[in-house]
Amino acid sequence: MFWTTVPDIHSWPLTAKVLRKEAVRTNLSKFDCFVVESDVRKDAYRVYLSGRIVIWLTDDKRRIPICMESESLLGQVNAVLKSADTNKKR
Repeated sequence: MFWTTVPDIHSWPLTAKVLRKEAVRTNLSKFDCFVVESDVRKDAYRVYLSGRIVIWLTDDKRRIPICMESESLLGQVNAVLKSADTNKKR
């Protein structure tokens, strides 16, 4: 698997594994999710991104990221999806 930064368009290898399935409730709804953990290589392009990342992806074909936790040299970052436009066509 490769992680691509934007707008730099650089890629580097990372490992990812599914830890478990978990139900997540947000202001939007309740989602059934896969909890995926990744470790970005320490020699990655952006050193401050190095570390552990946990992402909750919906358990459907869209795999929407609902939540994210990250640890890095700068500290901890937590994010939760606040809104989604489901009317857009792909």
